[in-house]
Amino acid sequence: MMIGFVVSMEGPKQAKNSQQILACIDEGMSLLGESGMKAVYWQMEKNFGLKHEEIPIRPEDFTSTLDMLFGSGAAVIRKMIVSEIAKRFEPACTAGSLEEAVRAAER
Repeated sequence: MMIGFVVSMEGPKQAKNSQQILACIDEGMSLLGESGMKAVYWQMEKNFGLKHEEIPIRPEDFTSTLDMLFGSGAAVIRKMIVSEIAKRFEPACTAGSLEEAVRAAER
């Protein structure tokens, strides 16, 4: 389930990759349920001024939000998201961290 949408002046490939990355993030976060996901995205925008569609260009702020909200439990969510990105962008994405996975998928 995709919560946001992407408005981009990037090239078609980058915009498509951003949309797919957001879909992977939403899928990885689906373990929180829809209301949990919405709460995380609300906190992300409130505390970091980071909108859902900006996650692919600001993954560090997204990671900070997860860490702030879930502490050490954020690692589980990050792994789920990285797993989804790796599935969709394989073999281009062999990154370990969420930030590395997003950056690799953006290429």
